[in-house]
Amino acid sequence: MRGRYFIEMEDGELVDALDYRRRKAESARWVDPDRTRTKDKFPYSYDEFFVWGSRDSIQGCEAMYNDRIWEWDRAKADALWAKHVGCRWDQAQRRQVNAFLSEYLGKPVTSTAVAEGCNPATQYPYWIVWYREPERIEKA
Repeated sequence: MRGRYFIEMEDGELVDALDYRRRKAESARWVDPDRTRTKDKFPYSYDEFFVWGSRDSIQGCEAMYNDRIWEWDRAKADALWAKHVGCRWDQAQRRQVNAFLSEYLGKPVTSTAVAEGCNPATQYPYWIVWYREPERIEKA
């Protein structure tokens, strides 16, 4: 049986190493690590978490909220979403999101992350997608 390992935090607290790694991995899921209301505990007002991607992958990227995409041009968004994706944002594959965004924006883009949150006013989920133009990825 292995012994337990502890990590000393900046404030002097000793934390079990396995628990520390678990907490660190969990905090990486959140768009804002200071806002961590979960879907389980706050089903109608949870905070944004990454479906895929991370805080590192969104640095220097543009972002769009899914409800704004439909607000700008509902007919175009509906047609392109049906053509390229056809499922919820949290179920979409990166290549599908890339194809949708590229055609919607009229230029080639590469998505870098998708996050989900819940609007407490409407109690409906929303998604945020971060993207870059390909030439910006190569230079970064």
